[in-house]
Amino acid sequence: MANVRFDLPLHQARADNVDTVRNLLACLPSTDTTIHHTSTAFVGQGSGVLAPHAVDASRSFRNTYERSKAESEAVLLSSRHDVVIHRPSIIVGSSTDGRTVTYDTLYPLARALVDGHVQALMAHPDHRLDIVPSDHVARCLLRLAADGYREGIYHLTAGQDRATSVRELVETLHDELRSMNHPQAATCDIAALRVLPQALLARIRSPMPGVPPPRRLAAVLRGADHLKPYLYGPEVLFDSTETERAAGVRAPSFTRYAPQLWRYAVKDGFGSRRRPARPSRQDQPASDLAELVRRAARTHPDAPALQSGGRRLTFGDLCAALGSGAAQLASHGVVPGTPVAVSPTGTMGDIVALLAATASGAEVHLLLPGQPPARSTAMTICAGTSGRVRVTRARRRGPRPRMEEARTPGVVMATSGTTGAPTWIRHTPEALPWCGAIAARTLGVESRHKVGMSLPLFHAYATGVVLPTAWHSGAGVVLLPEEPRSSLEAIADARVTHVVGVVDTFQGLADSIRVSSSNVPDISAWEMSLCGDEPLLPTTWTGVEETLSRPLALGYGSTETLLVGIAKEPRPAREGMVVRALAGTTTTIAPSGVDTSHLVGEVVVRQPWPTPTGTRRAGTGNEVMTGDRGFVDDDGQLHVLGRMLPRLRVDEAPDGTDAVARKLEIEDVVLNRLQARRAHTVWLQGRPLTLVEAAGDQKTLEVEVSGQRVSVVHVDQLPRTPVGKVSSRAVDALLRDTHRLEW
Repeated sequence: MANVRFDLPLHQARADNVDTVRNLLACLPSTDTTIHHTSTAFVGQGSGVLAPHAVDASRSFRNTYERSKAESEAVLLSSRHDVVIHRPSIIVGSSTDGRTVTYDTLYPLARALVDGHVQALMAHPDHRLDIVPSDHVARCLLRLAADGYREGIYHLTAGQDRATSVRELVETLHDELRSMNHPQAATCDIAALRVLPQALLARIRSPMPGVPPPRRLAAVLRGADHLKPYLYGPEVLFDSTETERAAGVRAPSFTRYAPQLWRYAVKDGFGSRRRPARPSRQDQPASDLAELVRRAARTHPDAPALQSGGRRLTFGDLCAALGSGAAQLASHGVVPGTPVAVSPTGTMGDIVALLAATASGAEVHLLLPGQPPARSTAMTICAGTSGRVRVTRARRRGPRPRMEEARTPGVVMATSGTTGAPTWIRHTPEALPWCGAIAARTLGVESRHKVGMSLPLFHAYATGVVLPTAWHSGAGVVLLPEEPRSSLEAIADARVTHVVGVVDTFQGLADSIRVSSSNVPDISAWEMSLCGDEPLLPTTWTGVEETLSRPLALGYGSTETLLVGIAKEPRPAREGMVVRALAGTTTTIAPSGVDTSHLVGEVVVRQPWPTPTGTRRAGTGNEVMTGDRGFVDDDGQLHVLGRMLPRLRVDEAPDGTDAVARKLEIEDVVLNRLQARRAHTVWLQGRPLTLVEAAGDQKTLEVEVSGQRVSVVHVDQLPRTPVGKVSSRAVDALLRDTHRLEW
């Protein structure tokens, strides 16, 4: 029996596919025997429409499977027997009911899409493949044998006019998943999938030496190794005219039998045939953040949960610490709904205090540095890593954060936006584990990973996404120091696989790598998920500044809606960020009434988890008005333009209608020309003024953008919010105090 694996060593492929043919010939009578041999249409490299001719076995081949099949054909054709060679193309299940015995060829890629392990296409959507159902191949074989054909080469293929595009493959899979109400239908939406260029695919390597790649990356690599020659090379189609004439049958169109094909494969689990298991408690959403830690402690208590400097807490240690802290809070009279403030110390104790308060059911307020607790706060707490909670009752109290619901168990977190004034958001206890489960599944985070976090605990992304995502997967969290060199050493020492931080974090890391490259461990082959305070971007270190720092410097992102998987795919005249939302969410643009070439409006996300209360941007039901601006292009892709932009009223620009697009265009030109790190554009008396952080002695200049003169002013540093973004309020104050600008 032939072996159809593409990755076999040549000697094994020859043993399975060539030696078996020689053994068969040795057993046959010497004369008057007709051999019907099934080969493959992909015998040797070629392009265009290939005719059914004999192949020179010495030509080049894509893999050892093709070479061995060509050599077996040559052995048969050189024998004394009559030989009929049948060359099918890519065989899938039956066209009548989708039934199949083996799940090879295209099925692994389809399964990876359905499971959410890959979010990219390894081919252009219009690239065509020749696909035939198994019953068509069987029908042709029987017809040609029954009609007495004794020699010839026949293509059992779909033919040039019935080839299937990659777009049709994905769209039919997506349509069938939707008809089945499958929870992963969103992961197969052609509009949400990136096209993975061959150059990028070639750079993907194992995340770290000695650490296996995550399932998602491994699926990409396997699919790339097997399918890359067929998906990235020139189209290969086949002339099936002679087969259609001889057998009297023609292959059906793929779109006609695709629903049966995908339905059977999905119901069969792509061959796993596992009996549906009863939902376990581990499969149910956790009740709160503390429950995530308890679950991880039950499954792998000795795995690292928190690490900072030379100290480390396992999940077992962390579970014991939060239990001790919760008991101590109960002794102080804390009951569900009691307002408790957590005072930041910048240590692992902050997280222990958060978990202890969460486990007690308190309404937790994460304070900013120097911020007094609200008047209604019962107590302020901090903790050490042992779980010992220190309770204080501050004399100085500040105003209570504006909340729609009071004394509701949950976590109140701050996000500064770009104004410098924190926006307080209450997340219900169950919302955090829910977000963590979705993000972990979307990003492929696993227990062997380490997540380095360079965000303060009070920031909504740190507590609302990073901690739940890591702990849902059983991954450890490494608290990174602020100093870039120390942070880089901590990343290397702890074998961190994911880094989370604001744009300054990555600019500092890039500088440290550039300046101290000779003393820094070789991390060029790591696959890092580099994140801003909102976006999360799988990338490699080679493109850290190009793919991350500059886009984030423009203010892209959306904290409240937890959009992830942002990739920079700009078009020549349309700069922006293409966003892939979390699985289970749908993202649209609210009409703004502005008639532009691409409608710019406020980004609306419909999410499966409860809408956070207490935010000014909350919509109706599960819809959230994010405060970001964006547009959907002709291909249905969402481009988020950034949170800086809503402050720019349309009447502040000369012509008003394209102020949003013009601001981005100006800042992109300035960032490119000056190699600037940050850029912030305002309109003064109808003229654009851009403030930049840039190296060099030049303090002021003018640039031309789309025929308009733009004044550019160099400042040593643009003012930041507590989480590292440009503060619009502070910029306004800077402009009012003009003597501070160096013109």
